Amino acid sequence: MLCNIQDPRRPQGRMHKVEFILLISIMAIMNGATSIYAIYDFAQINKKELIKLFKLQKQKRKIPSRETINRLLY
Repeated sequence: MLCNIQDPRRPQGRMHKVEFILLISIMAIMNGATSIYAIYDFAQINKKELIKLFKLQKQKRKIPSRETINRLLY
């Protein structure tokens, strides 16, 4: 379902899939996050677990930046 959401970001430089960012955002909101900063903090605090959960490849073991989350959600 999240795969069907169109990514509004420019194709150049996309490091993270839209569904990955949205899932992190949903998880953070379910955990009480109410801002972009709180979503980013949630991702940073749970970085190891998110990498393991989503089975990220070595070259993609990064969490989206606050700016990336902001660009997608606003």
